Amino acid sequence: MTDQLQTIDETAQQLRLKPRTVRRWVFLRKVDYVKVGGAVRIPKSEIERVISEGTVQRIPRGTNFQERVTA
Repeated sequence: MTDQLQTIDETAQQLRLKPRTVRRWVFLRKVDYVKVGGAVRIPKSEIERVISEGTVQRIPRGTNFQERVTA
């Protein structure tokens, strides 16, 4: 595995979240993680996935509401 691993605190800091939120994601298995001994580590690729899945695409200027709903 060539993917870098981050601690829960490092992940939370990068995403500007509380570590408790990241721990909850691990507990609920909303993110992939690796256990090294007893420590939980989160791959950087998983952080990138969370960011990309949470990205909301912009709506082009001039698009009216009805076009947005049916698109």
